[in-house]
Amino acid sequence: MTLIPNAVYEFIIMSRNAIGYSAYSNIIQVRCASVPNPPTNVIAYLYGETISVLWTVPYDGGSAITGYNIMILTSNGLTYSKEMTGCIGNDIITILTAQCTF
Repeated sequence: MTLIPNAVYEFIIMSRNAIGYSAYSNIIQVRCASVPNPPTNVIAYLYGETISVLWTVPYDGGSAITGYNIMILTSNGLTYSKEMTGCIGNDIITILTAQCTF
């Protein structure tokens, strides 16, 4: 059986001995992990010649967030994407410097 993300599974159990089976236990439910919510309260600010981004960590969907993908859209239509791992979101992430390397 393959678990489906965000699916709810229910379990009941009965015991057995030489005489027969017990009644069923109470039903328990387990929800599988799903994708996380998007970050909130995203802000970017210029500090000297550096642009930094800060956001609030979202609900993780039941599985630890392992990274963030930051996209930068420039006024000339170019798009840049950066996969950030090891950050926790409420850290300040410096993404651009004066040289505009990314």
